Amino acid sequence: MSPQDANRVFNQFVADRTLPPPIFHDHFIGRPGGLAIFFVESLRQRDSLLDQGHLVGWEVEVRPLVFSASPSAF
Repeated sequence: MSPQDANRVFNQFVADRTLPPPIFHDHFIGRPGGLAIFFVESLRQRDSLLDQGHLVGWEVEVRPLVFSASPSAF
């Protein structure tokens, strides 16, 4: 996948209003992909990040943050 296509797909993922609200996202330089931080309040919301159709074939990891338990704490 080209960097431009990866950026487009990643932006569509972050913009998906069926997913938990994104707090932050950025794109990688030199390697297609990116980082997104979402505000997740339930297991169902967490699972929706893994079961979305935007990033097929991508490596997706979900990890909780220790000190940023809310958007305002981030």
